[in-house]
Amino acid sequence: NGIPFHYIAVFKTLLCMKEADMTPEEVAKSFESLFGRHIKQSSLSRTLSYLRSTLKLIAKNDNAFADDRFRYVKLTAAGREFQKHLIGSTTVSQGDV
Repeated sequence: NGIPFHYIAVFKTLLCMKEADMTPEEVAKSFESLFGRHIKQSSLSRTLSYLRSTLKLIAKNDNAFADDRFRYVKLTAAGREFQKHLIGSTTVSQGDV
């Protein structure tokens, strides 16, 4: 099914964004701009939750002045390390992953 594609595509979208712009609304806009396809809010929400809770690649970047729909996300240390791996700026062997 297409679920793993969402995880990869949304994470790659986040890597192309400034951390200050990482709201669900902006992620959806950037996703559509990059991939030419719309991502439904429910799919994006589930994907961000999976990237946060299960893979620990992102974290909530809480804004006390906004409700949950407008919370920002940010890359975790693991997310930044994976980012380096994806762009080839670190040496990662298959045994390290």
